[in-house]
Amino acid sequence: MDQTALHVTAAVRKLGNGELCLYLCTGKGTRIMVSWRGIYFILTLFWGSFFGSIFMLGPFLPLMFINPSWYRWINNRLVATWLTLPVALLETMFGVKVIITGDAFVPGERSVIIMNHRTRMDWMFLWNCLMRYSYLRLEKICLKATLKRVPGFGWAMQAAAYIFIHRKWKDDKSHFEDMIDYFCDIHEPLQLLIFPEGTDLTENSTARSNEFAEKNGLQKYEYVLHPRTTGFTFVVDRLREDLKWPLAEDKMRKTWLTVSKPGADATVLKKFKEDHCFHSVEIDGIWLHSDSILEGSLDFFL
Repeated sequence: MDQTALHVTAAVRKLGNGELCLYLCTGKGTRIMVSWRGIYFILTLFWGSFFGSIFMLGPFLPLMFINPSWYRWINNRLVATWLTLPVALLETMFGVKVIITGDAFVPGERSVIIMNHRTRMDWMFLWNCLMRYSYLRLEKICLKATLKRVPGFGWAMQAAAYIFIHRKWKDDKSHFEDMIDYFCDIHEPLQLLIFPEGTDLTENSTARSNEFAEKNGLQKYEYVLHPRTTGFTFVVDRLREDLKWPLAEDKMRKTWLTVSKPGADATVLKKFKEDHCFHSVEIDGIWLHSDSILEGSLDFFL
């Protein structure tokens, strides 16, 4: 027998809160614990997005070539209907409570939403907010291009017209231009979610951010990363140009959304271990209107 073979044993344990958890123990002493609720949550969303992409969104694909405006109108509402599923699961299964403070959303208003990226689930908590105070159908997210290849999730996000970027400006600039022009041409209000930090907060990303700060003589941060400003500035300027709306007229807004959770960890699976899922998430919104505020807004965000 191969002495290097990895042996895995499984055991089920009931926690004090009644939650059943699955323990996977390897021969090297490594122990992994995932709750049944976490497994159910992930599988439900995966299969929901998989079949939803095929049977909800798929039949309307020909309409994209016949009438793009109708296609986007129908598609946005189908996607918004599906997004109520993760919202319901977060609140009913895990008891997640989203606390919203600061300035209120204006439903249906064009917005560029800037959010910090403490964990890999920040964008999901925003759905709880948008479902009640705006429209889920209007939100579009900037994501890493690799995510569009994920079966189910990736198909649905492509159909929803999320913006996928490679985080290399020479490759992303033309794609940003095409997508923004598309949304302006179909006359559908856009609420674009951007993560200026570019990635979630981990030990590795924090180390890279601190290395960048040392090299450029900048302050080091503990709970955020140094933001990438090129894409954000370009998006705001491009929307202003295409929509021909001066920023001071309050017809396109920018808002910072700060998501906070003490001891938050970026790893998704850790959210479903024992009782460590989010129970209280604070979202603080600040509307930004004028150019003078916009110029200093990244410092305010940090």
